[in-house]
Amino acid sequence: MERSLSPAAALIDRAMPVPPRVQDLRLGDLAGRTAAQGAAPGWHLLCLLREAGQAGHAVRVGRDILRFRADAGLLLLLPAGQPRGWQLGGPGQEEAIAVSIAPDWLAALAASEGLPPAAAALPARILRGDPFVTCLLRSFDAYAAAGSIEALFSAHWATLLALRLLRLPPAPLPAPSHAIAPWRMVAVTAGLAGRPAPGIDVAALAARARLSPSHFSRAFRQETGLPPQAWLMRQRLAAARRLLTTTAWPMHRIAAEAGFSSPAAMRACFLREIGCTPSDYRKSADG
Repeated sequence: MERSLSPAAALIDRAMPVPPRVQDLRLGDLAGRTAAQGAAPGWHLLCLLREAGQAGHAVRVGRDILRFRADAGLLLLLPAGQPRGWQLGGPGQEEAIAVSIAPDWLAALAASEGLPPAAAALPARILRGDPFVTCLLRSFDAYAAAGSIEALFSAHWATLLALRLLRLPPAPLPAPSHAIAPWRMVAVTAGLAGRPAPGIDVAALAARARLSPSHFSRAFRQETGLPPQAWLMRQRLAAARRLLTTTAWPMHRIAAEAGFSSPAAMRACFLREIGCTPSDYRKSADG
């Protein structure tokens, strides 16, 4: 019998030039890659958590902050064209599925389904408890358990997820409430997320924000869920993880670039936060 394709399925069969990219990775690795990319990305990012975690996290999207606790099935929508900055309240070991979607591909998908162009303008939001997304997550987990994820499965799976998002009713973000004015946070975090400088302490961060150290420490913790020094350590850890997997640099150079005082300090941080040494982390990523 001849198969009849839906418009969306036909879109896949025509092999669009920039199809969605689906990656299975840990939340901390995703945050590290985002920090490495720096400027506003040109693609939408969908982050679907595969497992729950105890830590609370946040991601800055433009001037807004999405705060969430890691729950299986929670979906983050991070639109293209807006700077992103992750603030992890833990080592970020939670498993996640990252789907990168080109805006022109999403617009073509919306048009193929007869949806208006405005439907492809995804807002930044958190989606919790959506039954369709939960079913998609179960199908991904079941397929992954049976073997490696194939490109054709990934393409159809990502298209179904995108179709669901195109048909979601609008849900604007609540008015943000900031313990620290956004311009102060930008002044504090500028340049530190991708490459934390060594020797930075609370007094230096407070000076950037033009606040007293005590006031800054309280407000920063309220804003991010972390003390300033713990936040800095997370940035250094994320930078080191990225460099370990993307360069062949020796440990002393990676420690210096990530802002650690020494390779021994970096090693102690890895053992405390991840449970392995930097060398073991690099080997596991290469394996």
